[in-house]
Formats: sequence, C-alpha cells, structure tokens
Amino acid sequence: MGRAKLVQQLVLLVAISICLFLVSDLPLLGVVLPSLRASWRSLKIGVWLFTVDPQRWRGVICGLFCLAMGCWQAAATAVLSLGIIVLATKVVGRAPNMERFVSVMSILVSGVALTSLLGLLASLAALCARIRVWVHPALLEMLDRSLKLATERADKPAFNYAVFVLATSLAVPVLGGCGFVLMEPGSTWRALAVFGLSMLTVLVAYACLAGRIIAECPSQCWESDSGHSSDPPPPLSTGT
Repeated sequence: MGRAKLVQQLVLLVAISICLFLVSDLPLLGVVLPSLRASWRSLKIGVWLFTVDPQRWRGVICGLFCLAMGCWQAAATAVLSLGIIVLATKVVGRAPNMERFVSVMSILVSGVALTSLLGLLASLAALCARIRVWVHPALLEMLDRSLKLATERADKPAFNYAVFVLATSLAVPVLGGCGFVLMEPGSTWRALAVFGLSMLTVLVAYACLAGRIIAECPSQCWESDSGHSSDPPPPLSTGT
C-alpha cells in the first residue's frame, strides 16, 4: 500500500474518531481506530516472521522488532490523535473530562513501556546471536517465498525502522529513572547533571548497540536472491 493511501486512511479514521469522541465523550474511542490502523501492518508482519522464517533466531528477533515497531506507531498515533481531540474540544467549547484523559495516557505509557521491553529483549538477542536487524512496514513486498530480497531491491534505499525501536527501548528506562530521581527536591544544577548524564547514557548505549545490530541496508539482514525470484511473498494479506 502506498504511503499516500495510508495517510488518507489515517486522516479519515481520525475524523471518524473525533466524531465518536464528541458523541461519547470517551477519549479512548478517539484514539483506538487510528492507532490500530497505524500499527496493524507492523504487528501482522511480526507475527508472520515468527511463523515462516526458516532461520529461527532471525525470525524471532526481527519479529520482536516489528511488534515493538507496531507498539511505537500506535503510541505515536495516539498522542497525535489526543492532541487533535484537545483542539476539537476547544473549537466546540467543551471542557474535556480530565479523568478519562488520564486513563488514556496511562494506556499510552503502558504501550511505550511495552515497546521498550520488546525492543530491549530483541536487541539483546540480536547482540548475542550476532544478527543485524532491518525492518520496515513494506518488508513483505520486498521478500520472496524464501524470505530473500530480489536482487534489484537488495540495496534499495529505505529507512530502517529498527532505529526507532532501539532508540525508544534505551531512552524509556533511562529517562524514566531520571524522572524518578528528579522527583526528589534538589538544585537546578543537580537536575541538569542528572538529565545530562541520562542523555549521555542513552547516546553511548545507542552508539554501542547500533553499530552491532542495526543493518545499514536490507541485504545485511535479508540475503539477496540471485535468481531474481518473481514468486509472491508467503501468504499474508497486505491490504491493511
């Protein structure tokens, strides 16, 4: 599916979700549809890799990265949707129910924590198994039945979404710990020192791990098919 079509669907779902929220006054109804749509493809590819990859460890590790990527996409879309909902309440002159908004934010925090947990598990597994990870929402269209890249697509420029997963997985626990420490009263210099040290920890950890597990191109993870296979990918609907 093209990116333009996906954006159109998300815009439509956000509009529908805003209407559902205005009718029900339930913020959860305002975020669930866009979030599911944004993450569905990545979640589905993750489950697919678990079941079809003949290289078991690669399938598990890349599958976990895809699941974490789906959680990341869902959380990011939910935050955007909530922002639009807040604007909608101001436009219609309605005061939002803050208790219900807090409950939705709690769900979002849980989703981000799940992303971090899955990403950390997958990153450590990739490091131990010496596997470089390359994942993308269009991964299914790039692989043939043997899970190899067609030669002409082996090094086709594309963004590696594993970068988002690794960065989030490292940042969430470190910055969460930073926030917990900063709950205690202290000087401004102490706060700056704790925050600076936390950011430095994330950057150093990312630099160390990314160089070992993040693939620079698809062919570092998925082998090229020199036979120019034209077979379709393993059975899985890609319409959504």
